[in-house]
Amino acid sequence: TVTVGRAHPSEVQKAEIREVMAGLGYLETMPFTLTNEKTHFQWMRRQSAPECAGAVAVLHPISELHTILRTSLLSSLLEIFAMNQHHPLPQRIFAAGDVVVEKKTRMHLAAASIHSGANFSEIRSVVDAVLRELAITAEIVPSQDGALLPGRGGDLRARDKTLGCFGELHPLVLRSFGLEQPAVALELQWGEL
Repeated sequence: TVTVGRAHPSEVQKAEIREVMAGLGYLETMPFTLTNEKTHFQWMRRQSAPECAGAVAVLHPISELHTILRTSLLSSLLEIFAMNQHHPLPQRIFAAGDVVVEKKTRMHLAAASIHSGANFSEIRSVVDAVLRELAITAEIVPSQDGALLPGRGGDLRARDKTLGCFGELHPLVLRSFGLEQPAVALELQWGEL
């Protein structure tokens, strides 16, 4: 049988996202799918987040570092920053991939930047560029996410759903990962759009 293959629509979208983020000066990373509760929730100050209850546990983990499937990409990016502190700043990285919440796979985009001048204006301009380039219309409202500094974070909402968040990371989050410079980040559920 002769057939003609083509890219899956989600891979086409991922390629568009990669192009946009590379154009904004971010390097792509591919973090692990498995993580642990301490890094993913406690260090991110998200113990009471809805994703905590929806985290899928690994039945027989071989390490205490890999006990759940990730519900977010952001903590993985901060782990990458922590492992690469010997590299010069600024560092700007992103990941586009699957997360699992309540046994359902979702596609997320996360990006983070760390350097001495990282601030809300920087990440807001990245969010605006991503929304514009991907033709997404979303409302920005103040965020209550514990990972973000109060008053310096926003949630992206569309069709009465929260699609993501962005802002300056809380100093306690940075300290948990051993980071000494300010960092800003965004995370967006692009599979819902």
